Amino acid sequence: MTRFFLKHELTSKWTMIWILVVMVIVLFFVIASFDIVWTSGVSRLEDAQYALSCLFEAADQLRTEHLTLATHLILAAAIALHQPVPSPTFSSISVLQNIALVQMTPHWFDHSGLGITFTWLLGIILILTLYVWRERALSRITREQDLLRDKLLAISGGWMLATVKPGSAKEVIANIVLQVTKYTEIEAVEIFRVSEEEQGTALSPYCSSGPPLLWDHGHIPHALLKVQAGAVREVMQTRKPWFSGNYREVGAILPGVRLKDVALYPLVDRERVWGIMILKGHGTHFFARLEDLMAIIAKEIAILLAYGALEADAAKVARYQEMDQLRTELLANVSHELRTPLGLVRGYAETLLYNRERLTPDQSIEFVTVIAEESAQLESQIDKLLKMSTFEHGNTPLHRIHFYVNDWVMRIRGRLLANIRVSLHVEQITNVAVYGDPDELVDVVSNLLDNALKYSLGSVELKITHVDSALRVTVFDSGTGVPEDEITKIFERFYRSEHHAKSEMRGSGLGLSIVKGIVEAHHGSVFAHKHATGFEVGFVIPTA
Repeated sequence: MTRFFLKHELTSKWTMIWILVVMVIVLFFVIASFDIVWTSGVSRLEDAQYALSCLFEAADQLRTEHLTLATHLILAAAIALHQPVPSPTFSSISVLQNIALVQMTPHWFDHSGLGITFTWLLGIILILTLYVWRERALSRITREQDLLRDKLLAISGGWMLATVKPGSAKEVIANIVLQVTKYTEIEAVEIFRVSEEEQGTALSPYCSSGPPLLWDHGHIPHALLKVQAGAVREVMQTRKPWFSGNYREVGAILPGVRLKDVALYPLVDRERVWGIMILKGHGTHFFARLEDLMAIIAKEIAILLAYGALEADAAKVARYQEMDQLRTELLANVSHELRTPLGLVRGYAETLLYNRERLTPDQSIEFVTVIAEESAQLESQIDKLLKMSTFEHGNTPLHRIHFYVNDWVMRIRGRLLANIRVSLHVEQITNVAVYGDPDELVDVVSNLLDNALKYSLGSVELKITHVDSALRVTVFDSGTGVPEDEITKIFERFYRSEHHAKSEMRGSGLGLSIVKGIVEAHHGSVFAHKHATGFEVGFVIPTA
């Protein structure tokens, strides 16, 4: 920044010296001159003044890399000076400026007239004064822009770090583009994020504010970015901004897509292009006026996109770690839950095998009964694990049919209510139908009742009712249930409350997780509530 100011001050100093030298030379010719034709001098002065104005503007356009406008301005200046059209470079502009300045100097020796000479002198002094004033104004504006840019970077950087929360990068970017269209001359802003396809890099719409530019085109595939004709491809490769200008025929954004007064900025952070920013402003010169601001915005959005990508990668890593932990827990729980029935089966079977002559017939029957019961328990655990595995992979084996709730309730009454502790209450289910798997839903009710009977000593109430186009099934027991802070966990795999885990009651912690999987496969939801007189758990599924 200091080098820039010193260089600028040095340039202004030499400009003043050059102006003084020119004024002395002009004054010498004024004293030596005698005659000038008024009309010819005024015409030459106007042409030269117009040419200088065009050349000054052309130089500004070259600095902002707007080659098309610079070419048009240089062409106009060359025509005014009656010179051949040169190439659009700073050296050709300098040559034309010298020609214009020479043309401003009157042909002293060909004409006479002291009055017109002084008029020429005043015109030259006025032009040079305007030039000096313009240079000083530009210098002041440049300093103010640099100061504003530094302040904006400091403020916005602190604001961004204070505002961005996990998972909110897109929200912050959307707010930034909204503020840009609200408080600046920019009409529309669109952000496209880099996405990877099998063929290569593509662009996907991310967020926008204002009238649509490329938003209506949606996803931009790799095939379009591979074609040579297109500013989007050029911006992503060169990592430099691009401006279309105010002529529709100049510069294609994408093959076949041309928009005037549109700027493209690459969103680059850590040597990686994360996307592009497309802006449309008011008028031809918005790009030059707002160049620094747009560069800052592009940098901020690139940082936010990188932050969001890193956050997504971190979430994937956390998910992989969670899956690995779940596998470990699965192996531990499976080995624990299967070891007990296997141990009992093996123990009683070995006793029958090696000591059957010492056992009475009643003892032999008792041992065989235990083996059968534990084998059934083992089979049940294996079935639960297999069913849980299908839920994890999203392959819930449902055989959906339309069935009436009345018939389904009769099956529950016949199969599950043999226990005298269970009471059934049915309300408003006449002619109510459900589209689903009745066998799986019967297993759901069975699981809920088994849990209630296992963890409570009193009566258990099963209530089935039809409410608001949904079938609601509730199991209420008089047990202590689980603490309030653990209610949301009871439907997780292998979860058992600390109190139940320390008790002698056996359980795998899979029953309620299977209930949740089956109910959600029926587009329903599960619930649990703790009451002063007991614990309530159940589910709700839509009716047909």
